[in-house]
Amino acid sequence: MTYTMPQTYCLQEVNGLIHLLLDDLLELLQEPVDPEDRTWVSAVVDYIVLSLRQKFDMETCEGYLAEVTEYRPNWTPRVLRLRAEFVQLLKEIALLRRRVANCDSDAEYAEICQALKSWRQSFRRHQSHGNRLFQEAFLLDVGVGD
Repeated sequence: MTYTMPQTYCLQEVNGLIHLLLDDLLELLQEPVDPEDRTWVSAVVDYIVLSLRQKFDMETCEGYLAEVTEYRPNWTPRVLRLRAEFVQLLKEIALLRRRVANCDSDAEYAEICQALKSWRQSFRRHQSHGNRLFQEAFLLDVGVGD
């Protein structure tokens, strides 16, 4: 299957879509193994990959956490580590996408489902780290000298 995304999404909309897709994926993965579910899991993972690529392209164009590096230039290594982590997560989900598409046994599918659950948790941690970094960058000065 080939999916395309409208180019009119803003970064906030893409982030919201990714959250919804991750929730849908978790719901699908909690169901017993069913051949019809494989099709849905494959479609959701396809769209997650597309959404993540669009998010990456948008953030790269705008500057990944550019506000943080502008406000706190000495935090650039932290931002670069976070960006590298995002790239790694994108590679991992793309690999899992191929595995889902080529899966031909229930045992392999169950293994892939576990890997997808683990990936989802890793991605949520990554998002949390990014949010925390952004907040720390701008909230460290609050209350100083009051």
